[in-house]
Amino acid sequence: MLKKLEHPLEELRQVMDQYQITNLKVSKASIGWHTEHALLTIDRIIENLVQSDKKNYQWKPNFSKWFVFYTYTIPRGVAKSPRSVRPEHNLSREELENHIQHTKRKLIQLENAEKRQFFEHPNFGHLKKKETLYFLGLHTHHHIKIIRDILKTKS
Repeated sequence: MLKKLEHPLEELRQVMDQYQITNLKVSKASIGWHTEHALLTIDRIIENLVQSDKKNYQWKPNFSKWFVFYTYTIPRGVAKSPRSVRPEHNLSREELENHIQHTKRKLIQLENAEKRQFFEHPNFGHLKKKETLYFLGLHTHHHIKIIRDILKTKS
């Protein structure tokens, strides 16, 4: 199950040396910001999921969730991330590297969670463990695409 996030985390690690690069044509934020945001998102979602009570899970139909999950695409610039997952300052390469290692360890908590434990997404509602993992891969991939575009248009 964790293998779905191993490759994206490795890709984030591979661009670590370029963490200070920005390209305003693509994003106001640097590669380091996108990396840290993706890691904070994984961490916070796992924390919320493992603290959830599976008895409180409720499924509700949600077209936005279906569309985003089906297309495996998050439209750029549409949603604003919660303050808790927005990096507040520029981190060093070492801090980002340490955070990647921390997030890899945190994934074990997700692996050990029960199937019906859930994360409550502000737009998609309750996401069970399997859907949460899918969303984490999708969200991380979204930021990796932005990073690739920053690097592509920079060269």
